[in-house]
Amino acid sequence: MTGNTRNVFTKNIKKHIEYKGTPVLSVNLKYPEFEELSETKAERAFISKMNKFYAESARRYLDVLSKSYVKNASKIFEKNGNTETSCVMNYNVAYSDDDIVSVFVDISGFDGNAVKTSRFPQLWSREKSAILPASYVMDTSSKSKTYLKELITEIADKNAARRDFSYYDNYRSIIKRKFDVSNFYIVPNGVAFFYDNGLLSASMGDVCVFVLPSQRIDGLLKITL
Repeated sequence: MTGNTRNVFTKNIKKHIEYKGTPVLSVNLKYPEFEELSETKAERAFISKMNKFYAESARRYLDVLSKSYVKNASKIFEKNGNTETSCVMNYNVAYSDDDIVSVFVDISGFDGNAVKTSRFPQLWSREKSAILPASYVMDTSSKSKTYLKELITEIADKNAARRDFSYYDNYRSIIKRKFDVSNFYIVPNGVAFFYDNGLLSASMGDVCVFVLPSQRIDGLLKITL
């Protein structure tokens, strides 16, 4: 795997959503659109399927914000002195090669006081023309999960010792309790597992990521990195 073999462009939806005529929510949704240059029918169909997935996801999220969330946004707007709240969607193509495309989408909300971010990964296979479950690319047995949690804890311990991050005192138990084997994406040098912001530290404003080098998890992977 060499990575980044497909061209990708950013599509953008920007909108101020109103409640009873007053703009109360600022929305900025960015999502990927892959370029369809392949001469093969299978590749074109695969890219079309990915593009449709991300475009429809952005439209569905906008629909939820416009119809279900806007009343709550109006209450926050009034509480914060007529200041708009905001919702942002962004993406990153973490890895791409002839078969695998690894993408994650971040959705962030600002309520006037703090930002909360949630990350959603998708691991696509051209061969399957579908999003793959974690079990397709790695061993997800209890023994494997225990080993992965140990590796993540090892990285966190080093970060804490260097004071790179300010974790909660019980971060080791949180890492184990909140570990989700599906919360990962492929990067060029391995696999990145993540915890949404606020889980491991009150002071960390972003998702907390732990990259496990491929050589440390080679025996667990069902694909070659």
